Amino acid sequence: MFGDLSLAAIPYGNPIIATTLEIAALMGLVVIALITYFRKWTYLWTEWLSSVDHKRIGPFRMADCRARWSCRASLRRQRPRSWFTFRTFCI
Repeated sequence: MFGDLSLAAIPYGNPIIATTLEIAALMGLVVIALITYFRKWTYLWTEWLSSVDHKRIGPFRMADCRARWSCRASLRRQRPRSWFTFRTFCI
């Protein structure tokens, strides 16, 4: 549907896209810095990342599935098309 997407297809010269990428990277660093400053890594690990509670697993499962699908274009060049199924990425 989208063709072969690559990093070369992103127009970094466009100020709107460049600013958006910078803000997204900055916000990610701010979140990591705040988690470190308030020393919440242990809480995140024990209560969320290693939890078996289905209400907490759902959001991480959706994020994981999205991350796997986003790298699909780069893997498509290395594997046969039949290898790519929804089951492969989201089970």
